[in-house]
Amino acid sequence: MIATDGTPELVFYGVFSREAGRVIEFFGTPETAARMRERVLRDEPDWEHDLAIARVDFGRVGSVEIMADVAPPSEPDDPQI
Repeated sequence: MIATDGTPELVFYGVFSREAGRVIEFFGTPETAARMRERVLRDEPDWEHDLAIARVDFGRVGSVEIMADVAPPSEPDDPQI
């Protein structure tokens, strides 16, 4: 993908920990990241306000955007995660 300024984009999505201040795991789609967040929250419900989904653009320095604190509607478990 190419940004409007011609810079190549390399975008991943991740589960972001506010407490740690970093993405703790990366995924190719926001939906896959959201499913992983939901799996973690099943075991650790107290982490709900700590974990968010982030869009990380590796084509731009310092580009981490928190997308959402909630997952999209439930989908079947993905065997990839």
